[in-house]
Amino acid sequence: MQPLLLGGSQEDERRAGTENLLAIAGLVAAFEAFAFPPVMPRGELTPLVTRLDTLLAQIPGVRTWGAALPGRLANTLAVTADHCDSLSLLAGLDLEGICASSGSACSVGSLEPSHVLIAMGASRAEAAGLVRFSAGRDTTMGEIECTAGVFQEVVSRVRK
Repeated sequence: MQPLLLGGSQEDERRAGTENLLAIAGLVAAFEAFAFPPVMPRGELTPLVTRLDTLLAQIPGVRTWGAALPGRLANTLAVTADHCDSLSLLAGLDLEGICASSGSACSVGSLEPSHVLIAMGASRAEAAGLVRFSAGRDTTMGEIECTAGVFQEVVSRVRK
């Protein structure tokens, strides 16, 4: 094996320096903070997302996309609202302090409707109105209730 970096006599001149122990310790601390408790504990997130799904389903013209729990990702809910576009919905939510997305992370910034939603049978108009909500380990039931209420108001404003 040939070294990529040439360096000191340590390790038979196979590496160019000493490990940055402080950075390694910091990385370990970050991993531990991220993993314990888990960022997406299924048992805690499922009731939150189920409640959001139930509340949003009561809004006329709002549809949930994806498999029913437990088959889908426990922290994410994708919905469309008839006669609404994603940009207007997201702007309205943002003004009310609610963070959401209009699609997957790999398509952020795209103006095209979600190709995944279209493949699932959505029309282009439906796919253009996609909003994705995500919950995390710090999400509370109160935040879920608030989000549902705000979303209903925003949908109503956008439709007008």
